[in-house]
Amino acid sequence: MSWQSYPLTHMAGFSTAAVPSAYQLATGAPRGHILHDFLEARVLPKITGPVGPGNLQYAAMWKVAQRVTRKPVKFGTILPELLAASVADEYYKDPVERTWALSDALKSELGGLADAGCPVIQLEEPQIHMVPVRGKTFGKLDVDELVKIFNNTVKGCATRPKSGAIPAGATPRSSGSSGTSRATSRHLPRSTRSTPTR
Repeated sequence: MSWQSYPLTHMAGFSTAAVPSAYQLATGAPRGHILHDFLEARVLPKITGPVGPGNLQYAAMWKVAQRVTRKPVKFGTILPELLAASVADEYYKDPVERTWALSDALKSELGGLADAGCPVIQLEEPQIHMVPVRGKTFGKLDVDELVKIFNNTVKGCATRPKSGAIPAGATPRSSGSSGTSRATSRHLPRSTRSTPTR
């Protein structure tokens, strides 16, 4: 199970059977290159209905990991535009609609993760940085649109009130740390601190 396939096999709106799925973003990797071969060999479920968080259980997974260490545990996950590029889709009319649906589903799950006290949420592979190299994502999403999708995905994570609670079974940290949620903007890319004006 990888950071890419886990959400696709646990979210609502996906088929239970996996199918070969063509990657929908140009990689430029030639045959024989590990990136090309990985992307060509993927077998993932396809979207068959409205996407939702389903059974992701991000907060539960984080709590289990945090219980076994005194050090703060961060949580990382893939972003919606890469998920949208990874799957076949029988439900949404275009990849932009699919990306926004995945963003909303992840937002719900990430909010629960922040509420559970996760100190750092790492979001993997934002496509914002690829626009200058590859052009618009899906030929439609420019930097400004990708920033809006990113901001939607993390909406509320950086501004959630500190709960003051340590997850059940977690070991309290040193006196210099309260053990509360610190999903602040310093842990998120600059794009989430304020929406750029262009």
